[in-house]
Amino acid sequence: MTVVCGTPTAEIQLLRTDRIYVPGEVITGQVVRKAAVVSPRVRVSVNIFGEAWVNNAATIKTISILPGREMTIFDGPLHHPNDANEETSTDPVIWPFTLRISTGQCNLYGDERWKDLPASLDVRSNVVYNWIRYWVRAEINIYGEGAAVGQFRAPIPITLRTYRSDRAIIPATFASQDACIGVKSRRFLPGMEDRKTTVVDKIMASFGIRHFPLVHFHFFVRTPDVIQLETPGFEGNWGTIPLYLSVAIYNKTTESLQERPPKVRLKKLVVKIKPVAPDFSHRWLDTDSYEQEVLSAHDYLLHNEVFIPFFTRWRQNTSIDMGALLNFRLGYEGNPNMESKNNIVPDIDLHVRHRNCFVIDAEVELCNIPFVFEGMRIPVRILDAVHPEKVAESMAPAPTGLQAPERRESWIRPPPDEAPPPDEAPPPDEAPPPFTAVDALDHDLNSWLAYQAALGRT
Repeated sequence: MTVVCGTPTAEIQLLRTDRIYVPGEVITGQVVRKAAVVSPRVRVSVNIFGEAWVNNAATIKTISILPGREMTIFDGPLHHPNDANEETSTDPVIWPFTLRISTGQCNLYGDERWKDLPASLDVRSNVVYNWIRYWVRAEINIYGEGAAVGQFRAPIPITLRTYRSDRAIIPATFASQDACIGVKSRRFLPGMEDRKTTVVDKIMASFGIRHFPLVHFHFFVRTPDVIQLETPGFEGNWGTIPLYLSVAIYNKTTESLQERPPKVRLKKLVVKIKPVAPDFSHRWLDTDSYEQEVLSAHDYLLHNEVFIPFFTRWRQNTSIDMGALLNFRLGYEGNPNMESKNNIVPDIDLHVRHRNCFVIDAEVELCNIPFVFEGMRIPVRILDAVHPEKVAESMAPAPTGLQAPERRESWIRPPPDEAPPPDEAPPPDEAPPPFTAVDALDHDLNSWLAYQAALGRT
């Protein structure tokens, strides 16, 4: 049991210790009266409600996402459990309850349509502070002489995770980020990869006395702009997330190196997820939220050498998919292949705008010359995972011994007035010929011609 005491008089206990629920799920718990309460009428109720807090440079307001709906679990006189004449009693009184979470919320502008509930959120920054929170609250109202004389509340926060009812159709579009670097070094000469550039070489190169080969390249990182979180055990997951790395040679590079560019070795790759929030001018601002590391190639690069292919006019569409090599996956608790289990909140567009972006740190090496790329950001849209009920449906065995339902084709058969006479009907032992799509098309054409003739258009 998870116990949260609201007052010394009452507390609420939930059966689930993690307090993580989904819309439509049933919350099981109990309300406990700790202090001695005697009254001719006591009403004990439980409700669940949610609020959203929007605080930025343009708006500061609190929005009621899920209005509290009380469920009365006890209404009547309350006496001491052991001795009615005892003035003090330490034995608690327990009222169990089951409360179902709503699957949606009513529109705030009077529309009767329901909208899906957003997931729990907590985003903070210097100018933005947004959160979406849900509570389960127990209330004990004590009445005397027809009026309420006391009220005790015991709230407990819960975490809400949202799911989709079906698999999302993700477009095959990618978002990319690149960084440009140019460097001159004698290490680019054949056979001089291990030669260090001295101070004298740098001075002579700056005055044009000695010319070294120039390598000017772009480092590209591409990821899908839409990603759906995975559901453990669901066969319809999208699989690994593509993460393409490529290096493009630039025209300023020495011509001899353009034809035979040096090898680019990957030394470090770290991918993090960082939430962002908009301000009053619709710019996406950084937040002080923790950057969750969802992918690291440290262990893989210790035992394997990874070379990034060059993208030149002789070799196009060349890249390496690090997502497939590292089994890059994302769920509600981050990458299941990593130890970090921080919660990932999908994008939210209701009341509070919430987005995510990838922060990529990489390090490559050309001829033993390291190049570091830090803070490469790629905006990405993260969608909810598939509902857990779909997992059970996909893994359930196929039914056996059941007859297929009869297909109704009355909508394509001739009307009764055009049916053949009884003497021309086929005998019962002979099956009638199947009604094909061509017959249906001829019937529709004849009906249309008859309708046009009735209107005098033929």
